[in-house]
Order: sequence, then structure tokens, then C-alpha cells
Amino acid sequence: RASIAIVIGENVFVHGGLKMEHLEGERPLDDMNEGCREFLRGKTEKPTVLRGGRSPVWMRNYSRHAPSTEDCSMLSDVLARIGAKRMIVGHTPQMQGANSACGGRVWRVDTGMSSAYGGPAEALEITPRRIRVLTMKGPRSASSRATRH
Repeated sequence: RASIAIVIGENVFVHGGLKMEHLEGERPLDDMNEGCREFLRGKTEKPTVLRGGRSPVWMRNYSRHAPSTEDCSMLSDVLARIGAKRMIVGHTPQMQGANSACGGRVWRVDTGMSSAYGGPAEALEITPRRIRVLTMKGPRSASSRATRH
């Protein structure tokens, strides 16, 4: 059951990111995910939300080294709209390893660990008590991976 974005606890997981324009209707994530599933089953045309570089699959606003103030503000609005505390995104390799931006409201976890990129093998651990990055050299605290913004 493929999903473009999914909320688990206080976290929303999405490949590239979400903007307010992606969140229309009363059940924005459910509607977006169902529309994309129907497309993948060959039952409908490609949904608008999957078209172009601003789609949840392709956008990179939150994955820039230092997202703009406007992007962080947009992120706050998106998180409030869907009732999440943070967004976890991939899609843009972070060669320095998994890290957060926008005051910890977005975690960028694509570390480019495939042989094509050669980035570090890391994972984000989220528990009710803490967030930390698991590395080959041991766990790292969330605060040690926060980018300034």
C-alpha cells in the first residue's frame, strides 16, 4: 500500500516534502495518497500533486543546506495543518549525514549511502524520549546534527 506521505505519531514521512498547496480538502493526506495509488493501479490520470518539481516527491525546499526563513515558515504551517511536530524527508543526499533544520522541525535523512554517492550509513531513531542519529561510530544526539537557521 504505497503512500506519498504518512503520519506516524508526531512525525510525517515524505520523500521530498510537503507544501500547503499539496494539502487541499478535509483529508489532504488520505486524498493525496489514494489519488496516487489509483494512478499507480492505472485507474486514473497522473494526479496534479505528482506533476513537476514542486511535488511531494521532487521538492527540495527543506533539504537545502540552510532552508530560507520562508521555507521554515511554510514548514510550520504544513505541520500545523496535518497535526505533526516534525517532517522526515529524503530525496536530497546530505553528505554530512542525517541532520535537522528549521529548529528541528525537519529531518533530512538521505545520507547518500549507496555506492554511487559514498555517503555515511546512518539511520534516524525516533522514540518517545528522544531523537538521535545512529552511525557506524555509535549514536549521535539530535542537537549534534542540527543546522543553524
